Amino acid sequence: MSKITNIEQYEKSLSRINELLKIVDNDTPRSDKNFVELEMLSKSVAEYETANNFS
Repeated sequence: MSKITNIEQYEKSLSRINELLKIVDNDTPRSDKNFVELEMLSKSVAEYETANNFS
């Protein structure tokens, strides 16, 4: 996932995170593709929120 640069990408990423949270749990291996995607999206969203002063 590349850097989130606008609100549309941000909202799409949030939607995908919500989908992934339904299938990824504490027993999901860290190497699972869904876990990796969730981790990457979460980091990108957090960076976007920090850069854009989200509370």
